[in-house]
Order: sequence, then C-alpha cells, then structure tokens
Amino acid sequence: MSRALTEIEVDILAESMNIGVGQAASTLSMLTSRKIEIQMHRVKVVYAAGLQELLGGCSPGWHSCILQRFRGPFSGEGICVFSVDPIEWVELIMAGQELPVDVESRNDILLEMGNILNSNLIGSVMNILGLCVEFDLPRYFRNNNCSVFDVELQVVGDGDVQLMLCTPIGLTAGGRSLEMMLVLEGAGLQYFTDMFERQFGPQTAKKS
Repeated sequence: MSRALTEIEVDILAESMNIGVGQAASTLSMLTSRKIEIQMHRVKVVYAAGLQELLGGCSPGWHSCILQRFRGPFSGEGICVFSVDPIEWVELIMAGQELPVDVESRNDILLEMGNILNSNLIGSVMNILGLCVEFDLPRYFRNNNCSVFDVELQVVGDGDVQLMLCTPIGLTAGGRSLEMMLVLEGAGLQYFTDMFERQFGPQTAKKS
C-alpha cells in the first residue's frame, strides 16, 4: 500500500526538479544563443483525493497546456500549463530572432520548448531515483472553453492518478510564468516511495 511522501522526500524531489529546470534553461540558452534564466518556486504535492479540487479551482485561469507522456517502471505525464498565450513565452525566449508567421511553425517551436521543459524536469527526477523512462511526443491543447483537463485527465491514467507534483516556474525576462506538473499513475507513488528508501535509506520514510 502506498504512503504519503515525507518532508525529506519532497525536499529531494524539489531539488531534483530545480536541477531539471536549470538544465532546461541551459538547453534553451544554447539553442537561442542568449542567456535564459528560469526560476522555480515551491513544489506543491497533491494526492488523488485533492486532485479534482485543485483542477476545479485553477482550470478557469488556464489558457492552454502541453502534455508529454512518459513510460517506464510506471507511467505518467509531464504537463506545462500556461496562464497566458504561450506564444508570448516563445516571443520572449526567441527575442531578437525572426519568428515564423504561420501558426503551425510557431506551434512546432512551442512543442519543442515543452519537450525541453518536460523531459529535463522529469528526467532529473527519475535520474535521482535511478530510473529510466521513455517519452512520447508532446501534445498541445488550447483551453478555449476552460475545460481541457476535464477531458484530458480522464485519458491521463484513466482516473488512476495517484500523485501530482506542481511547481510554478518563471522566465526572468518579462515576468512570465507557467505551471509545471509531474503526474504519477497507478503504482507510481508506491514505486516512488520504494525507490526513495532503496536509494537513500529507510530514514527518508520517517516524518521529520
């Protein structure tokens, strides 16, 4: 039976997510030939029982999102949630460079940005636990009717979501922010806690 994450384990996850965000910033800096700084804020842990309340309270303010599925010892989703038109993020990151005028090409840039953010954040978390995962291609959803998660999270795990880690991240230039989420499905939470104890010792399971 799965248990809740302890404060020590959440701190370890937060640090690994912060490393992943830093790696994403470095990759974006290399691709754009300009310094990109991304700041990560406090990680929020939401279990299955509180998931619908979180989504119900936040979804009206969400503009669109990029989802990217990962598969390995367990499955889940990495999610970038934008509260503003994500093209504004693209324009800030690509500042000084000529952007394509057609929507499809701009969306391709946006998907690649989502892929960089998701894969680095999730990859960093999995690396610290000694796990390997594979990623599907990212998918872009516009939340025109403010109900993207009402439909999509029925697909994400078929109602079997066990844990969601949420952290706002901000782009230093321009003050834009988005929400990054890591969703674990099925036995994911149990696998996480087992791997914590295996990698860092049983002391991580003790509440501080």
